Amino acid sequence: MLRSSAPRTLLSLAIVTLCWTIAIVIGLSSRTLADERPAGIATEEELAFAGLLRSKPLELHRLLGRHLTAVAPGVLWRDLPTPEEYKDPTIKYAVFARLGPGKDGAFKDPGAFMRSWKFLKAPYCVSSYSMFILYFNRGFVFKVELRFVADTFAGVVPADNAAYCESEKPLFDLVAAAVGGPIVKREDELEIRLETEDYIQRLSTNGSDANLSWELRGGPTL
Repeated sequence: MLRSSAPRTLLSLAIVTLCWTIAIVIGLSSRTLADERPAGIATEEELAFAGLLRSKPLELHRLLGRHLTAVAPGVLWRDLPTPEEYKDPTIKYAVFARLGPGKDGAFKDPGAFMRSWKFLKAPYCVSSYSMFILYFNRGFVFKVELRFVADTFAGVVPADNAAYCESEKPLFDLVAAAVGGPIVKREDELEIRLETEDYIQRLSTNGSDANLSWELRGGPTL
């Protein structure tokens, strides 16, 4: 009886050891694959606009070509309006975040997206009217825009208010330094333009407002 149980015991131990070995190998392989994820492949969290807008605002071009359900989970296509300049029901947009008000890094809202933009240094201001916008064609992002509009235009905040932002030009200067590239004067605007194989990045200011955008080549024609 003892002789017959010994092989079974050894067999059980071998099976247990094999299972543990497989589990360890799978765990190490999963960790290795995660560590070796190519830089160009984003996780689901990185595809959502909130994560990029908060931590990597100069990489918002990564939202281009992505579907609404990936970049703004929970937002319904039927609830989005159509931009007046396109007049095409297959093209829609939405303001997904307000960026101000804030001055010199101090924002009233502790959860403000721009609080963590490390390349911003004082002095600068952000109006309460400033916004983050996404444009879609049949549900896919073809344009990403950061629009900084001075309170002199919006008229939302009175001039004697501490949050009043007279000009977004200092913010343009800080973003321009982070983006890099030559600043070119085009009519009444200053502009930094970067063109890649897939999209066009444009940073501009008219001396009062500022705008940073990324748009797929060909615009809404995906």
